[in-house]
Amino acid sequence: MLGLAYKRGVQPKANMFGVTITELPAGLWIIFVGICMPLLCLVLTTLRYTLFWEAAREAADAASQAQSYNLSGMGSVSLAQNTAVNVAALFSGVTINPDDVQCWIIVTPFANLNTPGNSGPPPSTVIGPNTALTTPADTSKNLYQLRVDVSGQLQPMLYLPTSVFGAIPGLNQPFPVKISMVRVFENPQGLYQFASSSGS
Repeated sequence: MLGLAYKRGVQPKANMFGVTITELPAGLWIIFVGICMPLLCLVLTTLRYTLFWEAAREAADAASQAQSYNLSGMGSVSLAQNTAVNVAALFSGVTINPDDVQCWIIVTPFANLNTPGNSGPPPSTVIGPNTALTTPADTSKNLYQLRVDVSGQLQPMLYLPTSVFGAIPGLNQPFPVKISMVRVFENPQGLYQFASSSGS
């Protein structure tokens, strides 16, 4: 009789294994869907953005080392477009079209570079896009730089339904990106060759 006596206030111990099995699906869902998938999307987007940035850098370097600004052949514009497209093709999910790569000529007089008390960028003349100089370059008075603008898109890892989340760039539609790189043009006289050859 004493062994069958029920003590008030003493609850029977729960089966911990059963509780764990019950909570396992929710825990796995939180770990994989709530943590791992967003981190994987962030890592993939970062890799694609890094490649996009490298494509813009390589395009600016190639364009600034060209001997001329000619739109065909080995000119600055052609080199910038071809380089950006070729680097973007190294990894999936990065889209750059040749028409989305534009070159601008920045002409800065040396007098503006030495203006006392000027805390901002020196006043410059910007020519473009993809337009050569109309007068020969004067390297004794001006600094000639080339700015390459590369526009494109980064594809999302997963295309989630827009009816549930709405249109969110990077989540269920492409993420637009634009990067600009400025380099000193190594052969300033070549910036005028396109204008003279186009008239012939």
